[in-house]
Amino acid sequence: MHAVGPDGKIEVSSKLEKQNVLIEVADNGCGMSEDVRLHVFEPFFTTKPRGVGTGLGLNIARKIVERHGGRLSVTSTPGQGSTFVVSIPLKSANQQQLNGQG
Repeated sequence: MHAVGPDGKIEVSSKLEKQNVLIEVADNGCGMSEDVRLHVFEPFFTTKPRGVGTGLGLNIARKIVERHGGRLSVTSTPGQGSTFVVSIPLKSANQQQLNGQG
């Protein structure tokens, strides 16, 4: 609700691309400036008022995705919204090595 407001829309979609599952979460909210976008995954970075957020959510989410061999990225346009993309391989790096593919 912080980024999209009461009339905002959030769309979630998924697709298979090569050997990865992509999950996209897009909103039509306020978007982010380039400066904010560059820092959004840093621990303790937040644009919320003091005492409202810790700035750890996206940092933790990115670490979880990366531990599964994936990637979490964001694109954003101020005034138009943001899109977060989670890309997770169908097979982990460990599975690929065991199967002689890595």
